[in-house]
Amino acid sequence: MSVNIVTGLTGKSHVTSAQDGRKNAFAFGSGRYVFDSGSKFAYELVSNNLIKILDGDLIDQGRHICTDQNDYTELTIDNGISGNNRKDLIVMRYQKNADTSIESASLVVIKGTSTSGVASDPDYTEGDILSGDLVDDFPLYRVNLTGLSITSVDQLFETLPVGGIHGI
Repeated sequence: MSVNIVTGLTGKSHVTSAQDGRKNAFAFGSGRYVFDSGSKFAYELVSNNLIKILDGDLIDQGRHICTDQNDYTELTIDNGISGNNRKDLIVMRYQKNADTSIESASLVVIKGTSTSGVASDPDYTEGDILSGDLVDDFPLYRVNLTGLSITSVDQLFETLPVGGIHGI
């Protein structure tokens, strides 16, 4: 058994992302929240195939993920099919490489299945980062397509108000 001082000077690099993530999960809860900062990952439809996700900060099970202030990410939405409906999800994907333990995050579009009936959300990965899962998707938006066109975009996240989890 060993004891580690995380926020003390030990003479070597020693703070891990897992330690910081556990501290964040204790402070903010183990859920998924967008902070009330920056543009809060707001979206802008640029065209029928291009959507911008603006800057923001979020907590995903203790992991703090952000986009630099005044920056954005452009995502491509594949064309719809005439006479069909589809739902795509825009997620913040957390990934950890099993071999290197390197962690990363990126905005990803998960394409749904086209149908002539009522479309449903595509499957996404609901991982448990705190238990060591290597992938977790935090759904931010649902993009609804009718025929060839995007007809609406639904926000799927809660915003963590100033004051943190105690304000929810």
